[in-house]
Amino acid sequence: NDTATTEIYTFLFVGSVRCVYETGLSLMAQEVEEVVVTAEKRSESLQDISLAVTALTDSDIEEKNIECFVDLSAIVPGVTVAKNEGYKTIISIRGVGNETNQNAIAAPSVAFHMDGVFIASPFAISTDFLDLERLEVIRGPQGTLFGQNSTGGAINLISKTPTTEGSEGKLSVTYGDYNLRKVSASNNIVVNDKIATRFSVSSTTRDGFTENVFTGQDLDDANNKSVRTDWMFDLNDTSSLRVFGQYFKVDRNGAAIRGIDDQSSGMRKLSQDTISQHDLSSMVVAAIYEADLGFANLKMIGSVQEDDISVTRDNDRHNYLDPVLSIPGLGAGATYQRSEFRPETSLVDTTTFEINLISIEPIEGKLDWTVGAFYMDHEIENHIRGYRDNDGTGRLKYECSESFADPTYCYEHDYGIPGRFDVFAPSADWDFVTDALSLIHISEPTRPRLMSYAVFC
Repeated sequence: NDTATTEIYTFLFVGSVRCVYETGLSLMAQEVEEVVVTAEKRSESLQDISLAVTALTDSDIEEKNIECFVDLSAIVPGVTVAKNEGYKTIISIRGVGNETNQNAIAAPSVAFHMDGVFIASPFAISTDFLDLERLEVIRGPQGTLFGQNSTGGAINLISKTPTTEGSEGKLSVTYGDYNLRKVSASNNIVVNDKIATRFSVSSTTRDGFTENVFTGQDLDDANNKSVRTDWMFDLNDTSSLRVFGQYFKVDRNGAAIRGIDDQSSGMRKLSQDTISQHDLSSMVVAAIYEADLGFANLKMIGSVQEDDISVTRDNDRHNYLDPVLSIPGLGAGATYQRSEFRPETSLVDTTTFEINLISIEPIEGKLDWTVGAFYMDHEIENHIRGYRDNDGTGRLKYECSESFADPTYCYEHDYGIPGRFDVFAPSADWDFVTDALSLIHISEPTRPRLMSYAVFC
């Protein structure tokens, strides 16, 4: 018995060693794919840089079904992407992100770049991924090379570059439940031996997962459109010019945010007496000039960006006169007032220009160097109208200038002094009012303007 037992153990042990040995040989025989990244503003192998970088290739993005930033939470270590208030995309890397996400003007702490262009508005993060070649997530502070808003890290989207090597095209059609319809297409067109272009388009529509039984609206729905055109001009053997434009549009009912005292049956049903609406348009047009100077690469990047968002939503998350059940201290018989944000808008205009000079060969084989300068002009116009039924009538007295206001039951706002303080009077149903106004001329609202300059090396 002892001999038989020994033989069995010996057989199993040898078999295990042989399996591991053969598997190791098989893995060693496989060719390791090199991934080139631009995490340090130069093209380098991912294996050669010292930063904490996660790089996803186009095949990774397709296989893992990564369609937008929210999908990164399940793929990239240390990265959390969430929706705040249903429409603000908040990115955190190692716990550092947008610490004041309730402030629509505040800048996040994770920098977002598209093909090297700094995207200033946090609303642009909501865009769908379109015709990507690679996605890079850089963890840790990156202020030296990527400037402001990169305390937590940086995310680079690298789109596929137009090429004169041949024409190609791709079409994807998806159908699913909740009436999901998604179509995406991209193609590369060779104009001549010096000019090539890529054109990409994507459309996603889907019914909502949640129903507002009071208004009949579907919430958590989708209605997105994306268009991108990209042109590459080979000016000569050592220089090129790339020009691209991308546009993203959202027109949907919005997110479902259920109140704590909502008594609707089923977690995918809620009852709120305000119509929900979410509209967003995001546009960027950019030009990138690159030249090989022999000792260094010269790169100049200029862009014009515009983001326009409007949100209407129920502020109390309940219906008028619904009983308050979960908030202590209000007394017996307390009910919810009618209140809503209608609308909450932001218009963001940005102009950027950046110039980089990047060494080709290290000095004495040891020192790589980068010198650059960055300029940004950032303008924001922000308006929030929060209404509350202060007189308990169940009707809201909107500002008379709004298209949805009842002219026989509205409030005429005076921007002068002391008229502006009438928002707190019984004649107005105001709860929260914000206008991003310049103090130079208060009677004519203008946008706050931020101008940023930087030089780095």
